[in-house]
Amino acid sequence: MASIEGRIISLIEAKSRQQNIYNNLKSLKQFHNYQFFTAIRGSDRKLERRGLSKGEHGLWQSVLSILDDTKNIKGNYIHLLEDDAVISDQFFRWAENLPVKAGTAHIYFTDMWVGKQNFSQLKSISTEAKKSNKIFLVKDKGYSGCTSSWLIHKDHIPHVRSLLKHGFQEASRARIPIDNFIRSLIYKGQIRVKISLPFLTSICLKDQYKSSIQDSSTESILATRLFECFLRRRLSVLSRPQDLKALQYVLNAFMTTNEIDDWIEEILIPFFERNNKYRYTVDTRLAGEPRNEQSSPH
Repeated sequence: MASIEGRIISLIEAKSRQQNIYNNLKSLKQFHNYQFFTAIRGSDRKLERRGLSKGEHGLWQSVLSILDDTKNIKGNYIHLLEDDAVISDQFFRWAENLPVKAGTAHIYFTDMWVGKQNFSQLKSISTEAKKSNKIFLVKDKGYSGCTSSWLIHKDHIPHVRSLLKHGFQEASRARIPIDNFIRSLIYKGQIRVKISLPFLTSICLKDQYKSSIQDSSTESILATRLFECFLRRRLSVLSRPQDLKALQYVLNAFMTTNEIDDWIEEILIPFFERNNKYRYTVDTRLAGEPRNEQSSPH
């Protein structure tokens, strides 16, 4: 049975996020296996960041610092988490069945970015997995980005750390976000990964309205990010009907009142009709009364 130790990356002032993830892990009786890591702040100097935002720069440094300090890890795997992550009880049942010895995958991701480009493909895999009550593993190039939740076997840490450190310190190129850099390593064949589907962890939607890494100042960009976070929640075991509340913000940001009316008419009503969703109370008093005719202007 495999064992894990977790590190939660969190800015010192992010008290609400820390409380949320603490409550999450405590409810699953797993917090004793996790520690908070005080996130390193990115540099104020653009020249030092070399193309990264301040938050991206801080995340890079935080991950490298954690991987530099793993000598005393007793578990088989280190679990790196960002503080807006949400963990399911299925995650721990799945993690216990990971290979005790280091396998072919250097990294396991249990959540990742989902957009309109890859939602349909991932949805079909996730739906099939849920129907069969299994966890499917998507390999390598299926990884689309995000380091919200990832596991590294302790024997693979030196290899992963070396590649990341070299990429961060290389003086001849501009830096890119850490998840994009991991993707580049995958495509070069230097790192092998596996991604669980359905996702066994997700992100807290309410925390996406303000991010230290992503742009939250432009409403259309924020709405796009929130919508994509909603999509990834739909592919997780943590998807809930109340997640639909996030769509209210997205619709208001993306669409005018007339566009919402068109969407209701062209998409929503036909969908309800096609899937026989309408239900009416039968009123016997109205038997034989004329039905409504379609209205048209005179």
